[in-house]
Amino acid sequence: IGLAQFACFLERDIMALVYKNKYFVTVSESSKEEMVQYGIIGKGIEIVHNGVDLKTFRPAEKSPLPMVLYLGRLKAYKSIDVLVAAFKIITTKVPDAFLVIAGRGEEENHLKRLVSQLELEGKVIFTGKVSEGDKIDLLQKAWVMVNPSFMEGWGITTIEANACGTPVIGSDVQGLRDSIQDDETGYL
Repeated sequence: IGLAQFACFLERDIMALVYKNKYFVTVSESSKEEMVQYGIIGKGIEIVHNGVDLKTFRPAEKSPLPMVLYLGRLKAYKSIDVLVAAFKIITTKVPDAFLVIAGRGEEENHLKRLVSQLELEGKVIFTGKVSEGDKIDLLQKAWVMVNPSFMEGWGITTIEANACGTPVIGSDVQGLRDSIQDDETGYL
């Protein structure tokens, strides 16, 4: 038996037995559905949605120029390269727009090369990891936040952005379907 097969066996079969008499709490309908698919049901699964402090995360003045924001880890599955490529098209229609990529991760160098290849220097700003205060400032100033991830458990930054008066464009995937109310708080 290979390691991957053994891990699947543990996750799918053994975990369901170990936790059969336990109650579960998860953050979204999507994660609940996934738990049910794996047979991890126990005595029941309750959903308790994530929340944000509305005294801290609140609307403020937007950037004078159209600012698009990505905020999160720079990982391949987050599909930030798709956002950068799409932003090239956006700049042809909205020339004064700029993209802020806030976060750190192993994709940073790849993304910087892509920005250079697409001749977007000066249009795309990499901030690196930001403080909580800077994160809130970015969420407030952004005209839109984008979460292009093809795999997301919930998307806490989505509701933080919404609390700051910023709509979110996200991939139509589990997790983001729960945190983005399509055509209300953003678009899937």
